[in-house]
Amino acid sequence: MAGYDVDLLASCGEPTPATAALWKQAESDLCFRPPGGRAEPSVWEHAVRIACLSLHILRFPELRHEKCDRHGLLTAALYHEVGWVLQLRDGRLHRTELLVRPTSDEQRELAAAFVEEKLAKLVPENSLRIAAAAIREQNFKTARLIESQVLVEAHSLDDVGLQAVCLLVRRHVCDSKGLDSMLEAWDRQREYRYWEARLKDGFRFDTSRRIARDRLRMMERFMSDLRRCHRLEDVRELLGTAPAMPDVSPAGS
Repeated sequence: MAGYDVDLLASCGEPTPATAALWKQAESDLCFRPPGGRAEPSVWEHAVRIACLSLHILRFPELRHEKCDRHGLLTAALYHEVGWVLQLRDGRLHRTELLVRPTSDEQRELAAAFVEEKLAKLVPENSLRIAAAAIREQNFKTARLIESQVLVEAHSLDDVGLQAVCLLVRRHVCDSKGLDSMLEAWDRQREYRYWEARLKDGFRFDTSRRIARDRLRMMERFMSDLRRCHRLEDVRELLGTAPAMPDVSPAGS
């Protein structure tokens, strides 16, 4: 297990003796390794972040009086994206496509069914039922189970911050687009106040909204620095010249 995984697990009190086998199995299930090829870690890394975020969210002041099935939440958080891996193994998508689109209803159903069928010996029956329900109920507006609400909140938080930039780059590469396209998309989001709306309406809890606001400031600094380097503004400033960079976007892009 990578050092970063161990650090994250320790920060939220995992794995415990009751969940150690689950963590080990999840890593095996989510780190797709083609025959003779290198492991693809992106789904596993995402699952670790979501699982640990979910457990930290349980400590928010807003949830101090809520009763949550920790084992069920943990199972759902680890396995909520396993549908991507199953489709990858079946040859239905390429590894570069992993997580680059919103998870579909079909993928959620694949994940819930996988949990129900494959984890019965690792997860208590009631926790297993809750995990499957939480995976199927990943909708911000209609989530009723507290486990579902926490899972959705963790996912919303993971969409904001520098770790999300990696997926943003992969999405543009998968669509045969480059840095110009990504920076233009960022500019449009700012122009239409997309992130302001996300901060206002995309979170249930004030604590996670504050975290997201700090993460957004990090993203803004990063994208500003990326623009400077991509367009050679730092070089031109050092040399005392500032001609406009030519547009190198392919025609029709």
